[in-house]
Amino acid sequence: MHGAQTRAGDAVTGRRVAGACLEGRKVRQESVTEYPAELTAWWRLGGMPVPDMPEPSPDCPEAMAGQGPRITSPKAQAVYRLRSGSPDQFQRVGIAAQAGQDAGELHWFQDGILVASKEGGESLFLELTPGRHRLMVVDSRGRSDSIRFMVE
Repeated sequence: MHGAQTRAGDAVTGRRVAGACLEGRKVRQESVTEYPAELTAWWRLGGMPVPDMPEPSPDCPEAMAGQGPRITSPKAQAVYRLRSGSPDQFQRVGIAAQAGQDAGELHWFQDGILVASKEGGESLFLELTPGRHRLMVVDSRGRSDSIRFMVE
């Protein structure tokens, strides 16, 4: 889903609020535009600024439901070593992310190239190649996370 939408934000903190959290708070309505995940990822990889959704208020469970994905594997700044003599299919690392129920399909990019897409629950693995790499995950709402890791 993409296009302009109106969201409620806490008038003091600017953080996203929803549902019962709207009661007893000063809120302001703001218009935000959500773009397709592939376009958002391409812009970010090219260094173009893409406005992020306002962060959810930590005391508002309804707003927290819209959290973007967070990469849990591989670990940021990790160094992986290739084992000489081992077949390539055994030289890989699992890729995983925590994502909200509204995340939809997750798209994985390594160094700007789409390497996998999946719905939640599927196991994915990334074959290791020497060098420094940037791994990015983008959900179907355009929210993303990225890490860097190295393979020696």
